[in-house]
Amino acid sequence: SRLLAQESIVLVYFGPELVIVTEATAATMQEHVSLNMPQETFYSNNFAAKIIVTPAYHNVILGFAFSFLVWIGVDVDSNAASSLLDAAPIFQAVWIVYFLVFLVDLVLKFAAFKNKVQFFYQDAFNLFLTVALACGM
Repeated sequence: SRLLAQESIVLVYFGPELVIVTEATAATMQEHVSLNMPQETFYSNNFAAKIIVTPAYHNVILGFAFSFLVWIGVDVDSNAASSLLDAAPIFQAVWIVYFLVFLVDLVLKFAAFKNKVQFFYQDAFNLFLTVALACGM
């Protein structure tokens, strides 16, 4: 796509990646990031907060989320059992691993938030993940 002659482009570090955008887009991205997760939301010296704000942590969790979607497809196609208790041990083990990874993610995020009530309102995915993990127990 072409840029208008009046628009200048800037380089922005968005997570671990360097992105080329217009100045207006860069300002919008900065507002979005600062509105969604302001720094005062987390404890500054908390071990959990130091972990969850790193790009590597986000990449690992995102990788697990995508691999979980693939695993659901494998499970649906290959697992003939009607419940997890009736499934082969490999299916049970993989489900337990995913459950534990997402549980640790939820606990780390919860520990990092200063205001625990805000944890559920700041990011709706936290509420979804809590309900999904509660149903999985």
